[in-house]
Amino acid sequence: MLFADLTIMNNFNNISVVVCVYREDKFFYLKEQLLRFGCDDIVEMRQQTSIFEAYQGAWQKAKYETLYFLHEDIQIEELDETRINQFLDKDDTGFLGVAGTRYLDSSAIWWTGMNTEVQTALLSGCCGHINESKKWLSQYGAFGEVVVLDGVVLICKKSTLEKIGGFLDDGFSGFDFYDLTVTFRARLAGLKNYTVPIHLYHWGMGTQRPEWEAARKFFIEKYASHLPHSILELTT
Repeated sequence: MLFADLTIMNNFNNISVVVCVYREDKFFYLKEQLLRFGCDDIVEMRQQTSIFEAYQGAWQKAKYETLYFLHEDIQIEELDETRINQFLDKDDTGFLGVAGTRYLDSSAIWWTGMNTEVQTALLSGCCGHINESKKWLSQYGAFGEVVVLDGVVLICKKSTLEKIGGFLDDGFSGFDFYDLTVTFRARLAGLKNYTVPIHLYHWGMGTQRPEWEAARKFFIEKYASHLPHSILELTT
């Protein structure tokens, strides 16, 4: 098993799952898994022009307090709901995810340090990938507290979003940097973000499109007074 310490508990009872759907073929398999795991509240958002607005509208109409925001192109193999809930039950928890960084530098690229000698010190988490018939695992660093999280999986409670005003962030639109803005705002509000072990595979490889680069520059400009931002001194 990829995660040796992972207790298998694929239980999605009392959990609302939010997915922006663009590729029906990929979402078909995810939805099939979620239904098999017992999820009875899948909020499907289609024909959206902004993931900020889509997620904002979705969580407000979700049935349950616990929210999973998932990319449509993932396959969940195993997760430990008990461990996840132990984090969510803490009053100062912001978001949970599978990958992130303990140090967000002035480039606002969360994976800075990847494939270098400082990777395990800066990065955190683990994520599987699929490309055609190939599967592999990216191990970033030890699971634990991080500054920001990648958006392939974002787990939180409605109360967290109520504290920070949800996903909307003035000046941002489209589909890029929603994950960094919402998890960074949670961090700045005094909440703690964590990576947790979830055995999944992600079909998307990610590309730095012009829209992504524009969002990155705007993030740097807007949050310049808070960058770089580190929690390393709190965890060493």
